[in-house]
Amino acid sequence: MKVIPATNELIREYYGDQPIPSMRAHVLMDGDKPVGVAGFVRMSRTKMFVFTEAKGDVLANHKITVMKFAKMMLKIADENGWTLVATPDSDIPRAEYFLEHLGFEVDENGEYIRWPV
Repeated sequence: MKVIPATNELIREYYGDQPIPSMRAHVLMDGDKPVGVAGFVRMSRTKMFVFTEAKGDVLANHKITVMKFAKMMLKIADENGWTLVATPDSDIPRAEYFLEHLGFEVDENGEYIRWPV
């Protein structure tokens, strides 16, 4: 597995023919096939919604790669001074713990926020 910057073609291959918001993203590749996407969707000038999603059991079966992928995304956010907002996926066991491990805190509105380091 390797992580590469997303292109329009890779995003379309991953998501299929559906509307896709403007984002800055990277793609997790298994050979020449995109199997996961992580990225940022702008909420304001310095605030981004960060997301990760993958097909099948990629997240469960490649935990070290997923952790490296997440830390790479946090580094990009920190270098740009972005505050991150995330929503734990209820379908992923221990998603809240994973976000907390990465430095996210729950604010008064129940949102997971990570301030730039």
